Amino acid sequence: YLISTMDGKAHQRGRGVLVHCQAGVSRSATIVIAYLMKHTRMTMMDAYKYVRGRRPVVSPNLNFMGQLLEFERDLNSGITPRILTPKLNGLETQVYDENDDDCITAEDSL
Repeated sequence: YLISTMDGKAHQRGRGVLVHCQAGVSRSATIVIAYLMKHTRMTMMDAYKYVRGRRPVVSPNLNFMGQLLEFERDLNSGITPRILTPKLNGLETQVYDENDDDCITAEDSL
């Protein structure tokens, strides 16, 4: 709600919105990725790449990545893969959905 309100006011004034957290790496990036997913219909991966292209140090923590996957499923009526294997800082990690046994690996590392 807060971001929608701020975004609406910024849009009316022809300005942008600064989203930040302590380091500008995880929390703020997650909020911006979720916003892009909802308001531009980008996939999580596309929104991540878009944000990372503008701020290369972004790296949402694994919990946030799991929440973004869940949010993407909600936005797309459950069409999103249940498991994603991103590479964060060169390390392969997995975000699981306990309801699915299939594994899908992201070829494009986050």
